[in-house]
Amino acid sequence: MAVDADHNQAADLAGIKKLYKDMENEVEDAVKLGRISEEVRSKHKGFSQWDTYSSRRDHDTILQIVIDGET
Repeated sequence: MAVDADHNQAADLAGIKKLYKDMENEVEDAVKLGRISEEVRSKHKGFSQWDTYSSRRDHDTILQIVIDGET
C-alpha cells in the first residue's frame, strides 16, 4: 500500500514539474516576444478577458487555477 502511495506521489510530482516547466517556457517566450503568442492565447480562454496590450508597468495580474486539467 505504501509503495502505491509513493508511486502516485512521485507521478503527481512529475506532472506538476512538467506543468511548471511548460508554464516557465511560455512566460520566457512571452518576454522574448514582448507579447503573448497567438498559440498560447488560443490555448487559455482567460486571456480573452484582458486587452491585447500589456506592458511591464501597465498590466493586470493574471492567475488562473486550472481544475481537472481544463480551463
